[in-house]
Amino acid sequence: LTMAAVSIALMMHWGFFVSAGFLAAGALACLAAPASAELLFGLFASLAYGSVIFTWARWRSDFEVPSAA
Repeated sequence: LTMAAVSIALMMHWGFFVSAGFLAAGALACLAAPASAELLFGLFASLAYGSVIFTWARWRSDFEVPSAA
């Protein structure tokens, strides 16, 4: 997942680098505490996807044309 996020960040949007960071940190946490790997993976994957949603929404809002009110 980290490699996919890095690839997408290089091709599409910088926000995926934040996601890649969360996923890489999650991979290290899973290696450090294998007994809690399922919980840690779920936590860090959720943070990664949440960061993509946040940065993607900010990026898309940059393209919106303000109304002439």
